[in-house]
Amino acid sequence: MRQGEREDSGVIFLDTADGATEAEGEAAMIHDEFTALPLSRQRKKQLRWIRDGKCKLCGRKRDCRSAQFCPSHLVSWRRYISDYMVKRLKEIYGS
Repeated sequence: MRQGEREDSGVIFLDTADGATEAEGEAAMIHDEFTALPLSRQRKKQLRWIRDGKCKLCGRKRDCRSAQFCPSHLVSWRRYISDYMVKRLKEIYGS
């Protein structure tokens, strides 16, 4: 074992700078503005992607014409909204 490591029941723990220990291979917890919010893990991930300029559905680079989507998801989102609005307007005004 290397310096700063200890073994406990077959799991290797790494001693961190602040004195805490974490198991090897575990991801460190993210501490940011979304951590304390009462949201699901997926929604927090989507908000982080949006903050970082990525598509909220797949995490790819966001399209310059959209605040939340990559080019492929932007097309599908616009098609969905268009179909929804046509249906909604037919309900309101009749056809």
